[in-house]
Amino acid sequence: MSKNRAIIKINEELCNGCGVCLPSCAEGALRIENGKLRLIADKLCDGLGACLGSCPRGALSIELREADPFEDPAHGFACPSAQPHSAPAAPESSPESSSGTSGAAATQANWPLKLALAPANAPFLRNADILLTADCAPGACASFHFHHVRSRPLLLCCPKLEDKAGIVSNLAALIREAAPASFTIMRMEVPCCGIPELLVAAQREAGSAIPVHVRVLDRFGSEAELRRSPALQALC
Repeated sequence: MSKNRAIIKINEELCNGCGVCLPSCAEGALRIENGKLRLIADKLCDGLGACLGSCPRGALSIELREADPFEDPAHGFACPSAQPHSAPAAPESSPESSSGTSGAAATQANWPLKLALAPANAPFLRNADILLTADCAPGACASFHFHHVRSRPLLLCCPKLEDKAGIVSNLAALIREAAPASFTIMRMEVPCCGIPELLVAAQREAGSAIPVHVRVLDRFGSEAELRRSPALQALC
């Protein structure tokens, strides 16, 4: 039953979607959507204001209003490092290296990796050649980083398990704000992996025609033949 209690208030005019505040929320009640901070649900906010001091723009405050009672998430804790960043490129080595680092490559690691968590205005996305991949792909392909990532920022999503409209919205916001130079999509061969079609919809929503390359992995990590649907024909 709703009652008056302390809860976070977000000033959207001040918020620039930097994501610095996310690690401060132990309940995982906050996320970035369309370049702005959002409260996922009132019941996830404890109202203690641990996130207030982390906002560099003063966009967060506490207000007293009617809200659902706080429910401590059974498995909830915030990611310990949700602040966007990219790391310097690691030294390149061959997939056949005997050093025990098989599959290593000169890869510039970025964080967050999930499309749903990465702010659209993250510096590592601006004018970048983005590798957009299915969650399954890095696990299916043993040499994924060496052959596919290289120095590109990597973003992961899953059209089967995530909200498709949310993926389209996040991609459209990324296209508008980061103006990437290109996308390379690494999708799995299974029918549920419709990332290219979602990017078509996002391009349409953002009014953009950024170059896109589509590659397909089979369930054993090898590149499979690309069967072009009408949506894929529009991309390739």
